[in-house]
Parts: sequence; C-alpha cells; structure tokens
Amino acid sequence: VFEKVAEAAANVLGEADAALVRDEGDGTGTIVANWGARAMAAFPAGTRLPIDGDAATMVALREGRTVRIDDFSETAASVRESAERLGMHCSVGAPIEVRGRIWGALGAARYKEAEVFPPEAEKRIAQLADLVATAIANAEARAEVERLADEQAALQRVATLVAQGVPAAEIISAVS
Repeated sequence: VFEKVAEAAANVLGEADAALVRDEGDGTGTIVANWGARAMAAFPAGTRLPIDGDAATMVALREGRTVRIDDFSETAASVRESAERLGMHCSVGAPIEVRGRIWGALGAARYKEAEVFPPEAEKRIAQLADLVATAIANAEARAEVERLADEQAALQRVATLVAQGVPAAEIISAVS
C-alpha cells in the first residue's frame, strides 16, 4: 500500500521520485516505501535516516510542516552534497499527522533534467499526505476495535467460567 502511495505522489507531481518515511520516535525515520529509480537506489525501503538537517522530507517529519526546496545552495552541506550527488533539482515534503501526532512524512524530488515543481506542488503533496493519514488512522482504529473485541471475548469466557462455578485455580489458569 505504501509503495502505491509513493507511486501516486510521483505521478501526481510528475517527473518526480517520491518516498514515504515513518517516524521511529527516536530521532530517526525509516523509509517504508519509495518510487523512482534514483530514490530506490539511493534510499531503499528499510533505510533508517536521522531526522536532522534541512532536507524537505526530514523538516516535514521533524517540524510537522510542508516544505519546499527549489535551491539546495541554502541547505546544510550534507544535504547540498547529497542533492548534488543525486542530481536533485528541487524537493517537497509534507507531514503525515495521525491523531495529533506526526506519524511520518511524504516527500518528492525532481532532478536537474526536470523543471522545478509547479507552485501547487506543496498543496498536492499535503493533500496526499492527508489521505495517507486518514488511511493509517482508519487501520489503527480497526486494529483497536479488534483488540477490544478480543478483550471482551476473553472477559466473557472468564465470566462464563465463574458463573459455572469452576474452581478458582482453573479460572486463574484460564486467565493466564
């Protein structure tokens, strides 16, 4: 699913590579999916990166705001050098916020042979990030409902044993 999101971001923005990064909560982010030959080669899925510096996706992840970079000359040396090595021309990133917390970020980049992103690029990637956030929130809600249903079923089984007058040792065994 995440790979399809990255593909959709790349297609919506046109002539772009895209990546979806999950916040690990420890100052790092993990690339959970990407789309585009350069992105996949430079940052394969599973790559863990520090959430520092001023790369668009990492700023979006760390600060929870949409970011656009049209000129890497104003970025930190490490970001500028990485962009130069990859031939990156511009990038955008948007946070994925689920239930009031930053879950991750969606980012995209264009390379020197392409034009900079159009003015609406930030809005488009933010809209996609919002759709991803909704899908993640729905999946988390379904998982929570399933967990609560399992707990309820377990409580009903224990209540049935108690109502049947089963000895305490057997009830404790069933609970454990």
